[in-house]
Amino acid sequence: TYSFIAPESAGQLQAGEDSPLRSFVGLLNPLTTDQSVMRTSLIPGLMETLKTNLAHGEKDLRLFEWGRLFFADEASPLPKERYALAGVMTGLAGRKEWYRSERPVDFFDIKGAVEGTLEGLGLASCFFERGETPPWYGTEASARISFQGVLLGVVGELSLEVLKRF
Repeated sequence: TYSFIAPESAGQLQAGEDSPLRSFVGLLNPLTTDQSVMRTSLIPGLMETLKTNLAHGEKDLRLFEWGRLFFADEASPLPKERYALAGVMTGLAGRKEWYRSERPVDFFDIKGAVEGTLEGLGLASCFFERGETPPWYGTEASARISFQGVLLGVVGELSLEVLKRF
């Protein structure tokens, strides 16, 4: 996805006024207003990609992105940069077979994909726990991910309100 997004993306994610997701780095000469700031989250780009695929009839999707995020830094003319990993899953968890029926992807499928990725990175002993998560996640199906006491990120289903906004 593009590193340039719309400033409205933070609002679509229900980020508060003081959220780091609103620490945008503006472009001096953007091509469009939909790409006038540098991204502070990978989720808006993934959701736009998901939306495009759904509009073309693709429903069973597993998408991810590893990329840079950019945050305004008042102490420097250059933005702060950091890498992030994000993914989305939608549709069916698997095809209907003689030994299983169709079912939609759920939180545990998503959590399993994250666990497999972390194990592949050598982080097999990560801890998943309920707790405070960003406002764009549903409260019932989300968890914080930590490794040796360090918060790595969050896994969960997006809230219905956020899904409606995208």
